[in-house]
Amino acid sequence: MIWIKSSSGQPLSALPTNDLHTVRRWIAKAASEHQASQISRAQIESAAASDLRWILAPVRFRGQPVTPAMAERWIGQFPTSLQPTALRLVHEVAARYFVNESSFYLAIEDVIGRARIPRGASVHFCGWQLLSKSAPRIAHEIKTQAGWKTAGEIDLSQPATWPTSAKVEWLVLADDFVGSGSTLRQLYRKHIQGLLDCFPAAQIRILLLLAYESGIRAARAAWVARRELSNRVQICCHRLLTDRDRCFSPLSAIVIDPARRAELREFCTETAVTRMNGLQAHLALGYDETGALVAFHDSVPNNSLPLLWCDRGSWVPLFPRAGLPPGL
Repeated sequence: MIWIKSSSGQPLSALPTNDLHTVRRWIAKAASEHQASQISRAQIESAAASDLRWILAPVRFRGQPVTPAMAERWIGQFPTSLQPTALRLVHEVAARYFVNESSFYLAIEDVIGRARIPRGASVHFCGWQLLSKSAPRIAHEIKTQAGWKTAGEIDLSQPATWPTSAKVEWLVLADDFVGSGSTLRQLYRKHIQGLLDCFPAAQIRILLLLAYESGIRAARAAWVARRELSNRVQICCHRLLTDRDRCFSPLSAIVIDPARRAELREFCTETAVTRMNGLQAHLALGYDETGALVAFHDSVPNNSLPLLWCDRGSWVPLFPRAGLPPGL
């Protein structure tokens, strides 16, 4: 941190950087904008908030930096009235919702600890076609880091293949992100009770990197009346999000102004039709209208705004689902 001092030489507050060149750039920008011989901390912070070089410094997608030029091109696709909002979205993704590679592995380690499965324990991993495409990748990373013995794989959609003759103590399902919780609700309705009946000594752990609290609550409501479920099934999540972490929620801390939220919502809906060839209508605001801004270092969940990830048609995303970010 670099501290700002008062005229008496006493520290007032800190700026979020150790780079004096960066601070000098912010000060110059603030002085230029305000045409004043003295500038305030708030004015310097405002200059910092619009400094894409600083905002994007930690953001690398599939090993490539997301550059200020890429962000400027992305922002330039918005109508003029929404470009300040687009800049805000970039800032929020980078500061709060981008999971870089280091944070990703720390999150994996955290959910392993939350599961409280002993090291060396015999674990069966469960797969289901309705889990996200990233679920097998998350399961693989957990297997690598956890130090458990992988006893086998269980396909939840094929109960006839379940190993009924084997002693099963721990069942693990893993995914990177839960939005509305609709997939988890289906999971409970279709398969969890069957697993508990088939493996009466087993404990089930559902390991998630990020999830909305409302999605978790909706899933838990499917088993709240069943004591054996609450005793034997646990959801372990690294980071919980709330309605403040949705673009279009009335409680949103991302887009606070209702008029701007309405304008952004309309733009997302219109762009999905006019510039994202073949995008399904229910994804225009993110799956189930989640309105998330979450992005991982190598993928983006479809609960996040397609503006971030959709590379169909003429729209140029920041984090394309296929291939690398288009460089400049």
